[in-house]
Amino acid sequence: MEILPWYDEFLMVILPIDIIIGIILGTRHILKFKKNKSRVTLAWALGFYLVGINFFLVYILKYVFGMSTTTWNYEDLFNLTAILSIASSLAYSSAYIKLFSVASKNQKFHKIIKKFSTILYFSTVTYLILASFPLLLPIKIGAYIVRGVAVYVIIIFLLFGVKYKDFRISCIGISFLFATSGGMMMSIGYGTMIGIVGHLLQFVFYIFIIIGLISARKYVKRE
Repeated sequence: MEILPWYDEFLMVILPIDIIIGIILGTRHILKFKKNKSRVTLAWALGFYLVGINFFLVYILKYVFGMSTTTWNYEDLFNLTAILSIASSLAYSSAYIKLFSVASKNQKFHKIIKKFSTILYFSTVTYLILASFPLLLPIKIGAYIVRGVAVYVIIIFLLFGVKYKDFRISCIGISFLFATSGGMMMSIGYGTMIGIVGHLLQFVFYIFIIIGLISARKYVKRE
């Protein structure tokens, strides 16, 4: 695939849009959290804020400071952390949506998912930080963990959609199909038209996840 000479200019335009969308969605959920005091709303807010912050760090380091990724692969670090942040916040929130018909099963699911998603997030971020320095650790394992969390989000929210017969809540799972596909295309096709398509799929992700979260809110039980 031919390398596009204007790829960096494209990223200079597209990254600020990602940053703005992340901050707007994070702020929107923070305002809702002030009203409902829901942990789920707060988790979503933090997830979107961290998406915006991670893309902002990539932009600043790459285009303002002109840093190379030779000794510190900050691009993979912050791009993967952005995906992990929103995926983990959704994984955490899935514990607050009733899936089983038996209350005891829901309680066990609630406790396991809350603890596991929190521990997994912080341990994976720590791993990704170490792996961003090529001499320390291979980054591939961290990338597989991020994809694993994304797969969980896809499956669990598709199940919620089937259970409640509501296509809109399934949109959260569908959104991550676009996010993971787009992420892989951006990585594999960096600098090419494949990478461009991957970036554009991220905007499809935003559309589907907004639709899904609006619907998911009514199925979230009060904490």
